[in-house]
Amino acid sequence: MEISNYQSLPKMAEFKDLLERRISGHQLDISYRKINSWNELGLLPYQTEIGKRRIFSFLEACWVKLIKILRDFGLSIRTIKRLKDSILEVPDLKEAFKNEIVKQELQNQVGNEQAEVVISIFDSLDYEDYKKWFAATLFGLTILTCIYERNPIYILVTSDGNFFPVHQSKLDDSEYMEAAEDFKRQPHICILLNSIVAEILLLPNKHQTKFYQKILNKEENELIRIARTHSSRKKIKIQVINEDGEKKFYYTILEGNQIVDPGAQLTNIILKGNYKEISLEHENEIIKNIKRPENPE
Repeated sequence: MEISNYQSLPKMAEFKDLLERRISGHQLDISYRKINSWNELGLLPYQTEIGKRRIFSFLEACWVKLIKILRDFGLSIRTIKRLKDSILEVPDLKEAFKNEIVKQELQNQVGNEQAEVVISIFDSLDYEDYKKWFAATLFGLTILTCIYERNPIYILVTSDGNFFPVHQSKLDDSEYMEAAEDFKRQPHICILLNSIVAEILLLPNKHQTKFYQKILNKEENELIRIARTHSSRKKIKIQVINEDGEKKFYYTILEGNQIVDPGAQLTNIILKGNYKEISLEHENEIIKNIKRPENPE
């Protein structure tokens, strides 16, 4: 096992609260009947008793939303099952960390203290529970990387169920991009993973504000605080310039005086990972402006 294949492991302790969130099918706007059908067909990460209402973890919820998107695109059940078998395979890291070479590699990369935290999380779970958690599958790690890097990550899925994650942060890696280009020559569907992640993250949860404060930088959190403070008194325009130069505008008060939470708006925009600059304006006067850091952490 190569630790370099599991770049999100050093952040595992910080993800713990997020991974323990529980989300219902109703929150995902997917009917109980459809979820039960997918359960019977073996599309979900693990099967439960037929007819029992299903509660999902954060990562499972992301997978369920991806199933819905793929089905909407017309991919067959057989293709999605093939995809599931490849990207939701769970390596037994609990056993792997008993190997002193693997343990030493993790310690070299993140330090002894942080390595012990990561290892203790896996030691505290029996393998059956850990399989349900599936934070160390290719799919799970891609999602966690998406949250922390906040760079666009696209999922390419072919009609025969093959999968390739395209990380914007790896565009300078010639070998990686050559592999991506080879993959793109096949008929495929391209899905922005950030949009799925942002949608699930923004579901109501009492711990979400504290979690956002961890994953957003100081300037981004300050922008959200200012937007919420000002929008309680006046209409705010949010101007977003994306990395391709495209400008988009959002408002905290819509037609009919419907008030929109600017914190949710801005968090959604930031988590998509492709903004270059964001400005808050009121009556053509800039209240606050931030630029995306070159290397967000």
